[in-house]
Amino acid sequence: MRFYVIMAFRNRPDLLRPSILSVLRQNDLGYHLLIGDDASEPSQELESALVDAMVMDRVTVHRHPERLGVVGNQATLIRSVPMNPEDVIVFLDGDDRFAHDDVIGRLREVYSDPMIDLTYGNYAPDPPDPGCPPVKPIPAEVCAKRGAYRRWVRANGTCWNHLRTMRRRIFDAIPDNYMKIDGQWLDGGADFALMTPGLDLAGGRHHMFDEVLVVYTSDRPDAEWRSLSEGIARGRKYTNTRPPLRSIPPLKEIP
Repeated sequence: MRFYVIMAFRNRPDLLRPSILSVLRQNDLGYHLLIGDDASEPSQELESALVDAMVMDRVTVHRHPERLGVVGNQATLIRSVPMNPEDVIVFLDGDDRFAHDDVIGRLREVYSDPMIDLTYGNYAPDPPDPGCPPVKPIPAEVCAKRGAYRRWVRANGTCWNHLRTMRRRIFDAIPDNYMKIDGQWLDGGADFALMTPGLDLAGGRHHMFDEVLVVYTSDRPDAEWRSLSEGIARGRKYTNTRPPLRSIPPLKEIP
C-alpha cells in the first residue's frame, strides 16, 4: 500500500517550496509526490522550486500548458500514475503543508484497516483564522444509507476538512459528471466534487482525524479560492444536485 500525495497549485512559489519540503521530510518513505503546476505565471522562484523537486526521488512534476482548474489538475495527476486499488490518494494543496513528519505514518496506521476507504481531519490555520470551520464527525450510519449523508449535511453543514484522503478504488468509482459541467472540469469546489461522492461510495467506511495533520495557509487576500468564490459556490451546488451513489463493497484485506 503506497500513498500518493497530490499537490495541485497555481502561482505562489514562496508557499510551494515549504509545502514540498513538508512531504519530503516524512519518516515513512512509502509515498510518491505528484506536483501539478496549473499554468502558473513564470518566475525564477517557481522554476527553482520545481527544478529542486524534480531531482528528488519519489517526486514527479507535471507542467500543464493551459489552465485546467483545481479539479482537472488533481484528476489529471491521479490518472497519470497506475496505482493499486488499495493505494491511498492524499490531497495537499501547494500553499499548505503537513503539520509534522509522521503524517504518512499516521495515515498508514489508519488505512491498515481494510474497512477504511476515506479520511478527513483537522488542521491549523496559519495565521489563526476564526472563520475556518471546525471539523465534525460524520456518523457512519448516516453514510451507510444511500442519500442520508446529503440530508445530514443540509442540516449540519459541511464538516470534512484537510487532510482529505481516499483510496484509489474510491476515486475510480466517481463518475466524471460529478467533476465536470458540460464536459468541462469544475473550476472550483474540488473538495465537494470529490468528497461528496467519495463519502457516498465509502458507505460509512471513513475515519476522522481529530489531530492536526495540516497547516492551512489562511487569511490571504490573494488566495486563489477568493477569486474563485463564485466558481466554488457553483461547483458545490452542482455536486449536491448529483444523485447519491451506491456504496461499493469493502476490501477484504490489504494485499
